[in-house]
Amino acid sequence: GAPPKGLPPAGLPPAGLPPMGLPPVQSQAVPAKVVPQLPVPVATGPPLPPGGLPDGWTMEQWSHYGEQYLQRMGLN
Repeated sequence: GAPPKGLPPAGLPPAGLPPMGLPPVQSQAVPAKVVPQLPVPVATGPPLPPGGLPDGWTMEQWSHYGEQYLQRMGLN
């Protein structure tokens, strides 16, 4: 017999659902966890650039990578 009116034929997902019934993929990126910045007792590494730490940097990152940053920016 024919399937009842208004319902999809047997074996097909209901209208409006993606195949296999999986939720659609989220396109927006999940924001990264915000980690509280811990105070650094002693600044290590190269001297800070005139504007202070680059945006988004921590002193720990600066102590490890500041020299590379200064070279990239042509500041040392």
